[in-house]
Amino acid sequence: MLNGQLTYVRQNACFVTPKHTKNEYGKPRKIFRRNSKQVLNFSCHLFIFTADLSNAMLIILVKLVSIHLYKKIRKP
Repeated sequence: MLNGQLTYVRQNACFVTPKHTKNEYGKPRKIFRRNSKQVLNFSCHLFIFTADLSNAMLIILVKLVSIHLYKKIRKP
């Protein structure tokens, strides 16, 4: 039962999707687009379905790094 729930959390953890574009110099650049609805769902399910503390910390770390990258790339 718990294993299926943790798998569910992992499936919903992909809330940052890289989008390949080209900048003015023609070099490919990754732009991260964030789906706010997915982020909200992910946050709601995180503490409901995660019983293993280390697993929860890992998911939170991935989430924070992804949002940090998103904000860093988003800056002009």
